[in-house]
Amino acid sequence: MVPGKWACAVLLLQLCCAGCGSCGKVLVRPFEMSHWLNLKTLLEELVKRGHEVTVLTPSHSFFIDYSKPSAFHFEVIPVPTDKNVSENTINEFIELAVNVMPTLSLWQSGRLLQKFFLQASEDLKLLCTSTVYNQLLMKKLRESKYDVLITDPVIPCGELVAEMLGIPFVNTLRFFMGYTIEKYCGQLPAPPSYVPVPMGGLTSRMTFMERVKNLVLSFLFDFWFQQYDFQVWDQFYSEALGRPTTLCETMGKAEIWLIRTYWDIEFPRPYLPNFEFVGGLHCKPAKPLPPEMEEFVQSSGEDGVVVFSLGSMVKNLTEEKANLIASAFAQIPQKYKENAMRLSRIHHDQPMKPLDRAVFWVEFVMRHKGAKHLRVAAHDLSWFQYHSLDVIGFLLACVATAIFLVTKCCLFSYHKFIKTGKSTKRE
Repeated sequence: MVPGKWACAVLLLQLCCAGCGSCGKVLVRPFEMSHWLNLKTLLEELVKRGHEVTVLTPSHSFFIDYSKPSAFHFEVIPVPTDKNVSENTINEFIELAVNVMPTLSLWQSGRLLQKFFLQASEDLKLLCTSTVYNQLLMKKLRESKYDVLITDPVIPCGELVAEMLGIPFVNTLRFFMGYTIEKYCGQLPAPPSYVPVPMGGLTSRMTFMERVKNLVLSFLFDFWFQQYDFQVWDQFYSEALGRPTTLCETMGKAEIWLIRTYWDIEFPRPYLPNFEFVGGLHCKPAKPLPPEMEEFVQSSGEDGVVVFSLGSMVKNLTEEKANLIASAFAQIPQKYKENAMRLSRIHHDQPMKPLDRAVFWVEFVMRHKGAKHLRVAAHDLSWFQYHSLDVIGFLLACVATAIFLVTKCCLFSYHKFIKTGKSTKRE
């Protein structure tokens, strides 16, 4: 029996070692509020699968409580900013987007956004400076030898940390305003003729005037971020890396983009092989309702109840907006339930759960040290090569040359034969 027990012990030890051999070290640079709530679900699943997760969080974080016991390890970045300042900045943006901008003209909204993002860029640059120029922190991160970094591109810096550490990174986001980052950093096609700009209130089926509005919005977002926000970061990244570079060049090195949406609520549009939909990854199996809630639902009659959530934005909801939403829900017909159930069936009819898919791609990047085979060659093209302007110019030059030669030949023939013939007849 003793040899048998020893054999079992050796086998268990080998299994443990094999399991740990496949585990990795994950570094995370998150954003606040609902961004963190979604990402936290993914990180918890990675921990369950044996991975070591370290979260880089600023000392002034108002949403990520790094003081409580957690399955994650926290690296706190000392930042000379008060928590209230950071929270007020985010609340100000939510207030602008939800309550103020819908009441303003397109031009006024643009001016307001421009002013906000210029200030926000300075705050985010201070946070990034406190990270990448913290020699002790960066040395500690290098010595830890992480396998992958997960970051939210809504706030720059995560990709810069990954570049300085020499490790692959994964982007996770819902969308960036105007799809600017996805288009110019991820090379994601977004034709304005049928891809509506986020928060523009449009669908993929647009009238002529709606397409005009969509194109104008797209141009405005591109102009604002490339002329103001991106230029600030281009200079900062170049100084930090000690070589000329840009925000988009660095961010475009992401191995995988995990997009928190799915085709049940997304309009059909082109996507790239390194863009993965993981919408609903935070959803968990339904549990029985508490008795008082169950009684309320059952007393609603045949029409049932409507479940409405604002995530972390609920405290920014004004009384006027709340009453408006309530009055709209009061008019919802029975067919709304049927549509909701249809979309639910579409969402659940997937070969793999969104959370499992997100974990798979993070582990894929760790196993293969990246996913370069999924990265489109558009990242290596200049803007005129991407739009084939050099090819078009070459073809136009060829056509112009051919027309010029044919014209010259015709004129030569005319002078040589026609005029010569007339002169001979006169003689």
